Amino acid sequence: MVVWGLWLIIPSIFVVSAGTFKAPSTVERWGIFEATFEGPASGNPFVDFKLEAAFTSGATRMTIRGFYDGSGSYKVRFSPPATGNWSYTTSSNAAALQGHSGKFTVVSNSPDQHGPVQADGHTLRFADKTPYFSLEVRHTSGHRCPGKCRKIR
Repeated sequence: MVVWGLWLIIPSIFVVSAGTFKAPSTVERWGIFEATFEGPASGNPFVDFKLEAAFTSGATRMTIRGFYDGSGSYKVRFSPPATGNWSYTTSSNAAALQGHSGKFTVVSNSPDQHGPVQADGHTLRFADKTPYFSLEVRHTSGHRCPGKCRKIR
């Protein structure tokens, strides 16, 4: 099972003229690349400022929207679908967020990293074609269960 909250990344810190931002230099395939930028906190940053990053590797180009994370911090998160060298460049209507660029390397995924879940006909599979089995346990007696619940027989 993929746990998206556990990332195998090696963080690095880059300093540019517009401020400080953080981004990893290495991430595994289907892991999470996250770049953090300092930008405007005035007004309503959730709607007043737009942030996008164009990620490129060879002929592959993907544009991902960023978001405001509070306290003047903006983030872009990206899950790279292929190994190799990737680069990115930001675009924004805020000068402090415009034109940041960087490079990172995507390494092979670990054995327990199967990628995002995708529809495959009438079934669900991970991106590496490993079957996905959803398990749900539901208490269906209709009674509220404060504290300990009875055993379901």
